[in-house]
Formats: sequence, C-alpha cells, structure tokens
Amino acid sequence: MYNNKIYILGAYLLYSVSYVALGIGINDNDHLLDFTMDTSEKPLAPLGELSLMLPADSQATNMFGDIYSGWVASKAVLAAEIRSGELAKGRVATISVGSMEFMSPVLEGTILSYYTELLEQGNSSMTIKVEVWAKCPDGSDLRKISETNCVQVAIDGHGHIRSLSFGQ
Repeated sequence: MYNNKIYILGAYLLYSVSYVALGIGINDNDHLLDFTMDTSEKPLAPLGELSLMLPADSQATNMFGDIYSGWVASKAVLAAEIRSGELAKGRVATISVGSMEFMSPVLEGTILSYYTELLEQGNSSMTIKVEVWAKCPDGSDLRKISETNCVQVAIDGHGHIRSLSFGQ
C-alpha cells in the first residue's frame, strides 16, 4: 500500500512535469493552466530618466579583469544624488542604499547608463530607483546590469534636514 502511494505520487509528478514542459499546468481542481510565454511582450528597456552615462573605468577592475561591483554601486548612488539634487533644487545627502544583485559582469570599456525614477517623496526625503544598463563599446548588446533604491534627504547649507519645498 505504501508503494502504491509513492507510485501514484511519482506518476503525478511525471504527469505534471510533462505538462510543464509543454507550458501547461494543473491547479488544485485539476483544471489546466497555460504557462506559455507571451511572445508579444516588448523587450526590456530602461525605465526613468538618464542621469549618468560613463565608460567602465579600467582602474576599477577586480582580480579577474571585470569591473568591481562596488564601483558600479558608487556610481548608482551618484546618479541618485544627481537626480534628487535636481528635484530638491539644492543639496541632498544619501541616507540609505538598497541591495544590489548583479545580473551580468561588466567588462572594461563597457558604456554604463544609469536611469533614475522618483518612487516616493516625503516632506524632506525621496526614494529614487536606479537602473544600471550596459552597452558594449561598439554599441551592441544593451543589457540590464542591476538596480537599487536610494533614499535621499534634502539638507541646507549647514547640513541640517530641510523641507523639499525650501527655496521654491
């Protein structure tokens, strides 16, 4: 009896796997679900406004010859500061940087583009989403490298937090 349960479970898994390979699934009520990809979707494209574009620095390579991820991350923070400084019409300070996962290595000479988007605005702070995109030096192969969220706070000339409406 115990073997029958394993056999039935195994048959169900085999049955399920074969349907998944075809792009079809089964929900709890034994109804077929369609998991096929929608090929009409547009290719990935950067979101937001281009805030910074620069080539990957040859002096920022790691021991394998790829660009050090910390260098890419520091430029993401710089892009967020540029955008938030424009929006705040003045001085800003970074108070938080979200995590970053890198989807592709960056080779020396790669042109990096940092796109920013305002996600949230408070009385004195704002959250800026930064997407990092890369293009080979010959202009081919645009790909997303990473993204993060940075929180910036508006500050006055003395370094004290100020309202974003300051100076308007």
